[in-house]
Amino acid sequence: MGVHIAVSGIIGAGKSTLVHGLAHDLGLLPLEERFEENPYLRRFYENPQTWAFRNYVFFLQRTAADYLQARASDAGGVQERTLEEHLEIFGRAFHARGYLDDEDLEMIIDLTITTARALQPPDGLVHIEIDPAEALSRIVARNSSAEKGIDIDYLKDLGNRYEAYLSNWERPLIRLDGNRLDFRKADDRHTVAELVQKQLGRGQ
Repeated sequence: MGVHIAVSGIIGAGKSTLVHGLAHDLGLLPLEERFEENPYLRRFYENPQTWAFRNYVFFLQRTAADYLQARASDAGGVQERTLEEHLEIFGRAFHARGYLDDEDLEMIIDLTITTARALQPPDGLVHIEIDPAEALSRIVARNSSAEKGIDIDYLKDLGNRYEAYLSNWERPLIRLDGNRLDFRKADDRHTVAELVQKQLGRGQ
C-alpha cells in the first residue's frame, strides 16, 4: 500500500493541477474533486439555502470514496481535500452565512466525524495558500457555469477559516505559496514533489 496525500486550499488555488502533477511525478493515483459531477453545485450557487446540505453531502461522500481508493491502490494516491476540511471550512461557512440551520450543522458534524473515524486519514497534507483575488481570476478564466456564483467575499471567508483547520492537523503538513508557484510548470511541480519525498519518504 502506497502513501496517501491530500491537497487543500480555497477554490481556484490550483489543487487539481497539483494533484495531477504530483501523481505524475511520484507515481500516485490522481483523485481530483470532479466538481462537474455534482448535480447540486450550480443550484447551490443560485440558491444556497435550499441546496447547501445536499451539496455538502455530495462532496463529503466523494472525498470518503477517494480515501478508500487511495488506500486500495498499490501505488497510493493524491487527492483533493480532506473530510475535516469539508466541515471546518465549508460546513461552518455555510452555517455562518445562514445556508444551514443549527440542526443541519449538527447533522453534518456527526456525519463527518463518524465518517472520518471509520477511515484511515491521509499520511500528509499539502496546503496551497493563495490570495483570494488571484484565485477568483483563475475561476473566471476557467469559465465553468457551475462556478458563476463565486465572489471575492466568499473566497475571503473560506480562506480565513483555514488557519484553525490547519492548526489541528496532526500529520505532516507542507504549506505552499500558490501566488508564486505555478503547478503547470514542471520545475515548480518538482519542487513540491521533492518536499513530499523529504517529509513522507515517497519516491518512484
